[in-house]
Amino acid sequence: MPTNDFMGNGHTRAKNSPTQSGEPPPDAGPEASNASVLVENTTPLVITTGAGRVSFWEMRGSRAQLEAEGVVPEGAEWPRGGARLFWQTGEFRYVLRRTRPEGLKGPMRLWTNGDLWVLRCHLANPDHDARELAEKRKALADELHRQSHDGFIQLHCFGVRVREAAADSGFQAFKARLLPVAGGAA
Repeated sequence: MPTNDFMGNGHTRAKNSPTQSGEPPPDAGPEASNASVLVENTTPLVITTGAGRVSFWEMRGSRAQLEAEGVVPEGAEWPRGGARLFWQTGEFRYVLRRTRPEGLKGPMRLWTNGDLWVLRCHLANPDHDARELAEKRKALADELHRQSHDGFIQLHCFGVRVREAAADSGFQAFKARLLPVAGGAA
């Protein structure tokens, strides 16, 4: 059964966030004014994925962008300053926090009240060894199939279809119109 456990820091973000009024939140210090204005409406939404033993996805953007994507649950209390918000839904674990704007140098206090956020999602109970073993089993099965008689037939049929497509003047003319830069080259 999916859960929606909010384990926030007990604080709520002020209603006049930088994305709504252009001003830093009331809990921000004097240094936050520049950082908030620097990030406001200038940062595109960025989605990053990580692979390997620590697979994850994360979204980086303003509060308004993350809310518009619907990735932060309704009623979640957005963290203040450098605090983080953690929650779990089903088999996924999330963490929401502020992040340093790219190119901004200096102490953390310059950006901890700004409007640039990162939401990261991980598997709640990852079994990295089991996943890695399953990936290796699949790679071995794929290679064994490729080297089998059925794999040879499949590869041969694919080659025949490629040669037939290359010899089809109608298809090549269509490709030339569709991909004019490549000139329809295969």
